[in-house]
This record gives sequence, structure tokens and C-alpha cells, in this order.
Amino acid sequence: LPVGLGAKIQLATNLAILVEAIHQQNHFIIDMKPVNLRFYRESLYVSMLDCDGFSIQGEKERFAAGQFTVDYLAPEFQHAKSVPQSQESQQDRFSLAVILFQLLNFGIHPFSGRPLHNQVPNDLPSRIAGKYYAYGVKAHQGISPVPTSGHTFLPNDIRQLFDKAFSGSPAQRPSAAEWGQCLRTYALRSQKKMV
Repeated sequence: LPVGLGAKIQLATNLAILVEAIHQQNHFIIDMKPVNLRFYRESLYVSMLDCDGFSIQGEKERFAAGQFTVDYLAPEFQHAKSVPQSQESQQDRFSLAVILFQLLNFGIHPFSGRPLHNQVPNDLPSRIAGKYYAYGVKAHQGISPVPTSGHTFLPNDIRQLFDKAFSGSPAQRPSAAEWGQCLRTYALRSQKKMV
């Protein structure tokens, strides 16, 4: 990945725009994770690989996704065997937010951190299920952030979107369009918001 935050903001914007374009066609990614994403170094455009985990809307039927990765699976599905078709949008919103967080915060997973007591689970899926999000404006009381995290330097509007994605209800999770709109203002040099 590029070293500068400007390029990462542009990548994050392009990813959000790509996910929104897929959603506009009534398809869902479900098994979205960084290993399935690539970008072009010159343009910073993003592409997706290994798309067999998508939920595809056909002409008369939906072809459901049959797989997911637990480190990117929303809390409400951590103990389920599949993502219900009626909630596929919530799953994509969650996994997109996790990837954006990692992209903008040195690869740190939003549910990693240092436990503050023995009741905090050690594995990411259990932390996701328990909403142990240590990087919020109002952080979880059971876990502290990774010391190398740069989350406090992120702009407040971006932090609020992460808080909605990881601490709120599934209905509050920002859409790809909301992420794209917010991030685009930082990606555009003419706005000078990165300064």
C-alpha cells in the first residue's frame, strides 16, 4: 500500500464507490475482505477478485452467497450459519467499514486491542459479537486500543461513521454511498481538507 494517508483516503473512496455501484445493481458482496481486493498503483482504482461469494440478483431469482469470513462478519451473524438475504446489505456495510478502518489505521482490525479484564474474549469473532470496539469516540470499557493506532488523528466525521458502523445497531451502519460522500471530500485536493 502507499505510505501517505492521501493515497489511502483515495483508495478508501474508490472502494466505497465500487461497493455502491455493486449495490445499485442489487448485488451484495458478503465475503468482502482485503485478500480479495487489488488496486492499480497509478490510478488507485480498486478491483475485486474471487467473487464466488457474492449474492447475485438474477432475472427472476437471487443466487445467495454461501460463504463468509468471520473476521469480517457482522456481530449479528457471528453465531449464524449464513447471512439471511433480507440482511445482506447490513453485512456488506459492516465488512466495508472494517476494511476502511484497516486501510486508514495501519492495518489494525477495529476489534483488536488490549483487554482490560478477563471477560474480554481473545478471538476476533467473539470480540465482534460482543462489540468490543476500542477506537470509538466513546470507547468500549473492556478493551483499550492498540498503542500504534492513529484513530485519534482521523477527522471527527470519519470517526463518527466508524462509531455508527461498530457500536450502533445494524440499521445505523453507514452505506457505501455515505462512506463515499464523506471520504470524497478528503480525497479531492481542491477541498484542502487533508491539510
